[in-house]
Amino acid sequence: MDRAIKYKNIKQFGLSILEALVATVIVGIGFVAVFQMVNYSAQSINTSGERTKSNFLIDMIAEDLIAEKNTIYQDNRKLHDVDDFDDPKTIYEVNECKKYVSAITSMYGTAANSPQNKKTKWAHLMNTNNIVKCKTDKDKRSVKIIKIKDTWSGSGGTNDSIYFGRIQFKMNDGKKRKFLYFEIDYELGL
Repeated sequence: MDRAIKYKNIKQFGLSILEALVATVIVGIGFVAVFQMVNYSAQSINTSGERTKSNFLIDMIAEDLIAEKNTIYQDNRKLHDVDDFDDPKTIYEVNECKKYVSAITSMYGTAANSPQNKKTKWAHLMNTNNIVKCKTDKDKRSVKIIKIKDTWSGSGGTNDSIYFGRIQFKMNDGKKRKFLYFEIDYELGL
């Protein structure tokens, strides 16, 4: 039995340097692949989080516009009143993101009217890098009001008006666009 053990030990020489180098390269390639997958996963999670936050922000603004549809603003007008029927009224637009500074900006306005306080809140949430991060200078955010009016003056014309809101987010160098169209109010012109 000792003889069998001696012959086995003689045939086991171990690893050569070439085999060790090949094994090291294979393991290294595996680690590089795993690290790239981790980096991609982290970027994917970040992108998904930004999209989710932008969805919540868009929903909040839409709910604010719908909730404020009967509140009187300046000059006995409502927040969503549009003077120019051919061009949508932009009630808030952000073309550049500012750095968030918590001590200077406040989310809650101190104006006497509720619609102006809503705009202050939107400015705090959309204009800064606080909630949704701006990656480039091409990121754009806007809230527009569109008025569709039946102007047909013939018999049967109703002169009704419907107000729609359009919230737009352009992200990732302007490649990703997110729009939400929603009805705000309607007026029957009997």
